[in-house]
Amino acid sequence: MTSDEIQQYLERSFAIDCPRMVLRQNVESDARVYEGPGTIYQSDEGELLFKLYSGGASDIGMLARMFGPGSLKAGEIIPRTEYFTLEATSMKGADWRCDFVLPEFNQGVLGGPMATGYLYELSKTIKDQNMKGDSSQVSLRFGREFAFPGNARKTTKTFLNDIERGFSGDWTSSAMFRAAELEFELHRDEGSVFVSAGWNKPSLPRYLDLRICEALEFTFFQHERWVMRVVSEGKEYTTTLRPFPKPLKKSSFPPLKFGNSTPFDSAVWTLFGKYLEFVLQHDKPKWHTVSENIHLAVLGDSVSLESRLLGLSVAVEGVVNIGFPTIARADASLRNQIDLASKLISDSELDETFKSRIAGALGAMQFPRAKDKLRAFVDVGIIRRELVDAWSGMRNSAVHASGLDPAEIKAVHRDYQSALTLMHELVILLIGYTGAYTDYSLAGWPQREWTKTLGNLENSGTSPIGNTDRSSSDR
Repeated sequence: MTSDEIQQYLERSFAIDCPRMVLRQNVESDARVYEGPGTIYQSDEGELLFKLYSGGASDIGMLARMFGPGSLKAGEIIPRTEYFTLEATSMKGADWRCDFVLPEFNQGVLGGPMATGYLYELSKTIKDQNMKGDSSQVSLRFGREFAFPGNARKTTKTFLNDIERGFSGDWTSSAMFRAAELEFELHRDEGSVFVSAGWNKPSLPRYLDLRICEALEFTFFQHERWVMRVVSEGKEYTTTLRPFPKPLKKSSFPPLKFGNSTPFDSAVWTLFGKYLEFVLQHDKPKWHTVSENIHLAVLGDSVSLESRLLGLSVAVEGVVNIGFPTIARADASLRNQIDLASKLISDSELDETFKSRIAGALGAMQFPRAKDKLRAFVDVGIIRRELVDAWSGMRNSAVHASGLDPAEIKAVHRDYQSALTLMHELVILLIGYTGAYTDYSLAGWPQREWTKTLGNLENSGTSPIGNTDRSSSDR
């Protein structure tokens, strides 16, 4: 895309006039096809929409599909066969495509129906035989500007085959660094952020754009999504557009708080790189499960305090259980005690229904709870007990909807910030980061130095679950 087209897209005034558009149903045979001129355009909110004026005869089966006996009923899941693929050729000859469209039809008076709808994304691929093909790059444009520590004194804005390669600027608005064997560049520009990652291999790591978004979300603890992506691989590059997401409140609680623009916050990019390396191991077209739990906490931070408590409570528990599956497992001694207790219950004269309930409770003792795992961390000095206590108290009140006492709001905020620090510490422990981070559990939010690793637990030889009091007060 040219610089003018990029500017139009960021200003939500982008439009493509298409002399030819084809809407084809996603079925193997007897697909419905609508063809004619139309346009693709943005709404004021940044949504992507299309309008196609279909030629040919009237669609006489439209009313039957909408209101007949085989029509969809309210509450039913829309089957994939109801979706269409849109192909559009612009006035400049560019071929755009969206593979998953749910159109609406209006028959009108003459000719075929008019089709309209929303596009979740729109892509075009261009081949260029002049490209060397020995390296690859992904460039992302985000829908709004967000703060990050700059470190680049000078970059140059360039375009190559309509692909953005860089910007002119100074270190207050640009950053350049290396992470996960990729060369990164960030720049604030025109109310958005441009991110590029270069790779000295012909093909990028799979789903790299998704992994970058995950790493940004943890590092800055806010929800940011790209609206424009350009991927250069081999002899071709693909441009993809997506609608602008609804903006959320910007967070004040990143794992490492940094100044507005200082060239000395390299630890922020070290943290970003460590998280990126961690999630790059997840070779799936969806978020890593740890990122999903972090996302719960990030979304909660933008809403009411009650929702924050609940989101963060669940997020901490998810990070513990998913990130540390082997910590505090039941040892042989505990398993033997459970087996003996199960036999006593089985041989007793208790009611069979009651036996089954007790057997289930005994069996559950073989699997450590999040709190048991956290106690293991506390016992070897990796995690502070006061952070776990804050999360535990906050979790109980949030999950059981006990309500917030206005007289205790200060203590609730302190517990929330302590539990947030707990989650940050657990994640940086999981990804193997060592270095500076911010402690939100203390007034003034001091910066601490994280030096602990999972080796501290593995070398301790501790299995505290066997000695854990699993009383009802802990549940």
